[in-house]
This record gives sequence, structure tokens and C-alpha cells, in this order.
Amino acid sequence: MSVSRKIVWKWLWILVALGALLLAGATAACTLLWTGWGHATIAGWVNEGISSGISGTLKVERIDRLEWGKVDARGITIRAPDGKPAIEAEHAVIEFDPLQIWSNQLGWSRAAIDHCRVHVTEDANGVINMEDVFKKPHQAEHPQASDSDAASDLDLRDMVTSACELIISGGSLPTLRMQDLAGIMRVHVPPSGDTELRFDNYRGSFVEGLPTGVLHFKNVLGEVKTGQKHLLHFDGEGRTKGSDVAFTLNISTEPTQVRIDAKFPDASFASMSTRTVAMWSKLSPTLDLRVSRGD
Repeated sequence: MSVSRKIVWKWLWILVALGALLLAGATAACTLLWTGWGHATIAGWVNEGISSGISGTLKVERIDRLEWGKVDARGITIRAPDGKPAIEAEHAVIEFDPLQIWSNQLGWSRAAIDHCRVHVTEDANGVINMEDVFKKPHQAEHPQASDSDAASDLDLRDMVTSACELIISGGSLPTLRMQDLAGIMRVHVPPSGDTELRFDNYRGSFVEGLPTGVLHFKNVLGEVKTGQKHLLHFDGEGRTKGSDVAFTLNISTEPTQVRIDAKFPDASFASMSTRTVAMWSKLSPTLDLRVSRGD
């Protein structure tokens, strides 16, 4: 066989080998993207990957659809180290940068989440569950570790939520429950290791915990910061007992105090009954309710 013919055959075998590798790669990709086994495998990778970077655990029960940079998942639960749920969601469509898999920052670019439940609780030792959930494992084992070494660097931004619920309870915290929440939420763990929940353009209802009764609100901006004495701040407008009201809600800890500023446009049953509660609040060491009228 001539030298030229040997070279031709050599290149043919190389091309065949490359073709086989590409076919195997395409087959593997298709298996992962479009089969139940592949979806379950990727869900396991996601569960293990996120859980290995925090002290809590993530579980995705099922992936319905998977595309490049997008995943449609159901049954998402993030649990605290004690096993109790901190964040739950029935359904989420998550968009992410695939290249971020190889970076040290956990998160996504956008997520549409419906029927979720967020629990902010305090245990008997005064520890907020969100702090325990998002700590890095070695930070939980060595609390004196430096911030730069222990930071979770977790940023879950642009979470477009609908039909969600926020529950605050336990320890010295007042019990608050908000339902039918819709808006944009962000969960951020900065280098300090504290957890920040941000709420933008939210609407929903306070159904438990306000001394003035049920409040249906809209256009609310709010935040929860576990690492500060000023735990919660909500600012917006709403409607209670048939009357419009502009309100500000602040919750501070160490010691716990709830302050509510309510402003009604004119005299009404709602404004008078709220003023009655405000007079009673002067006797409470934990509640400060202030009522005003006018534009």
C-alpha cells in the first residue's frame, strides 16, 4: 500500500472515531435532556451540587422539561439542618447561565415560581432558620471562620412569584402570615453570611398577625434581614375593612418590637377602629401602632 493511501486511510479512521465520539456525545445529551432517567439524573446532580455548598439541603422531586439554560421543575424544597422546610415551591421554571456551573457562585438569572411557601422562624436559642440554611458547611462547624472563607455567595434573583405565602413565627418573633403573594423576590447571602430576602412590587394579603385585622396590600417594597436587629420592613398601600390605607411595618429584634404606621385618607370605620387599637398598643411593650389622616 502506498504512503499516500495509508495517509488517506489514517484520516478516514480519525474521522470515523471523531464521528463516533460526536454521536456518543449527542446520544448522551439527548438522553439527559429528553428522557425520564436523564431528568432524574440531572435533578440528583442539582440536589447534590446545591446541598454541598450550604448547611441546608435542596431537593427537586421532578424535572418535567430541560433545555439549554432552562429547567422546568416541580416539588422544590430547601430544608434547614434540622430538617424543617425553609422554602418550598410546587412549580418553578428556572433560567440560568450553564457556564455558571463551573463558577463559585450559586444562583440563577431568573425564576418563575408559583405556589411557594417561605418560612422565617426563630428557635429557642434565638437563631433564625435562614441563617442556618445558607451557611457553608464548614462555617456551621467552625463559627469563628472568617467571612471571606465562609461566605455562601448565593444569589437567587428575579424570582417572579405567584400564589405564594410568607410565614414568620417562633421564639421571640411575632406570628405573621401573608398569602396570595405575587411580585419579584430575591434571596441573597452576601459575604457576611447573613440572609436577605427582598420583595419588590408585591401584592397580597396579611391574613394573620396584624392587630388591625386582614390587610390586602399592593405596590409593596419590603425586606427581611436576618443579620440585623431590624429584621423586617414593609412599605406600601392597601385596603382594610373597606378603607384605603398607606402603611409601614417594621419589626425589630433584641428586644422584639413591632411598629406600624397607618395613614387613612379620611375618617372611616377602619380608621376609627385602628385608632382604638393604637390607644391599646400604648400599654404593650412590643407593639407601637400610630394612626394618622390626610393626603
